[in-house]
Amino acid sequence: MREIKVSVIIPIYNVEEYLEECLQSVVDQTLEDLQVIMVDDGSLDGSTDIAKKFASRYDHFEYVRQVNGGLGNARNTGVKYAKGKYIIFLDSDDIVPDDAYEKMYLAAEKNHSEMVVGSVARFNSKKDHVSNLHEIAFRKYIDKTHITDNTDLIYDTTSWNKLILKEFWDRNHFEFPERILYEDIPVTIPMHYLANNVTMVQDVCYRWRIRDGANKSITQRADDFTNMRDRITVLRMVDKFFEENVKEQELWDAKYYKWLYIDLMIYVNNCIYLSDNRTLEMMKIIKDYIEETIPLETIDKLPVLYREKYVALMNLDEKRLVKLRQYEVDNYKNLKIVKKGNKYIGKFPKAIVTGDKADMTEALDQWRLTQLIYDVAWQKEQCVIEGYVFLRGLSVPNVNVQKLSAHLVCLSTGEKIPLEIQSIKSQYAQKKFGLKIDNETKQIHLANYKGCGYRIILDAAKIRELKLDGEYHILLTYERDRWKKETILRGILKISWQ
Repeated sequence: MREIKVSVIIPIYNVEEYLEECLQSVVDQTLEDLQVIMVDDGSLDGSTDIAKKFASRYDHFEYVRQVNGGLGNARNTGVKYAKGKYIIFLDSDDIVPDDAYEKMYLAAEKNHSEMVVGSVARFNSKKDHVSNLHEIAFRKYIDKTHITDNTDLIYDTTSWNKLILKEFWDRNHFEFPERILYEDIPVTIPMHYLANNVTMVQDVCYRWRIRDGANKSITQRADDFTNMRDRITVLRMVDKFFEENVKEQELWDAKYYKWLYIDLMIYVNNCIYLSDNRTLEMMKIIKDYIEETIPLETIDKLPVLYREKYVALMNLDEKRLVKLRQYEVDNYKNLKIVKKGNKYIGKFPKAIVTGDKADMTEALDQWRLTQLIYDVAWQKEQCVIEGYVFLRGLSVPNVNVQKLSAHLVCLSTGEKIPLEIQSIKSQYAQKKFGLKIDNETKQIHLANYKGCGYRIILDAAKIRELKLDGEYHILLTYERDRWKKETILRGILKISWQ
């Protein structure tokens, strides 16, 4: 009898539009010895027939039907049927790259990790991009780690980008709360804390769908009171876990910040679009939770506009909140930042932020690099990669403003091999970010990004001499003034050096 390496648990409910693509992505996995558990949570559409078709066609697919109990309940049901050494969850409207489970399994075995987390991309019918939430969690290049050493993992709160040792799950009696939204959060954060170590796979291991049109997923309905109340309920569950288990103050501070920066800000941003007096009602609920749970000095640590929005909320100043949010939506992406002494000041309109409140220095500490590869080409025996990288809002008028370095990093060992990199001018970034088009005729200068380009040269002969074995990423290191940031260059085609 074969040993099952991974049990894949797929809750299914009325997703006939997406289900076949989801299940086929599991069929295409390069990792063998999978068990696929499809839990039909009382579907009323064609999902049932699609799931049964896959169960009849593939021996490792199992179909389970139950009365509708919700997503958390369906996942818990799937765990009961799991026979693999590891378990992993997959939402039935999403897909996984064909080598995702193999990469995660091998990483778990190599590092003896009780949990492996993979990077995530968002997609719809028009575009793909790295998940903003997971980009924060993965902004440091680390192989084997723990949330107490890398508090950015507090942002890694989705269940389906994680390969979990089944014995670890059972030993800690993990279970998803039922009949509530955001059931991942009170499970994933405790898992991070209780795991012996966590391996981070930098490659995209999960593709998270943004549904088109009116058929929005749970996480796309942020102006709903039930949605907000459920979110606060699961935050309280994590608060309780922290009170009973977590002693590290740095992790407490990271939790407070994340609650404000991500979880509550969703509703602060969307409450202004509610009708009648419901905006003020939602503001009061958020305000009460903050006053009860989060040290108010945490608000002062937030980026400028986030801080100002929370100040307006805590004062129940609806008009001020609306004005701030409208500016953020319409103009914040075009904010210009200038250096004054040792500080970086945002050039906000006076009606929005003035004086010392416009200091963006600490906010820039948190900002992620804007980067893109726009060309990969072979020139004789060299692979030449060109792209741009910069901190949004900071002008880069020439190639000497930023200091860049690049390394090949082995995924399995962490070994770093320096690469040749040159800073070059880039019209791509300037056209996309440095100009604002007014009425499609007038160009308004915002910031100068002409010096933010780079060229990385991979010499095939030199790389052959190194006799590299395994998979490698290109790690780009950015330095400017007080900042030193790292980013993984994504989207490069695999290159053979044979």
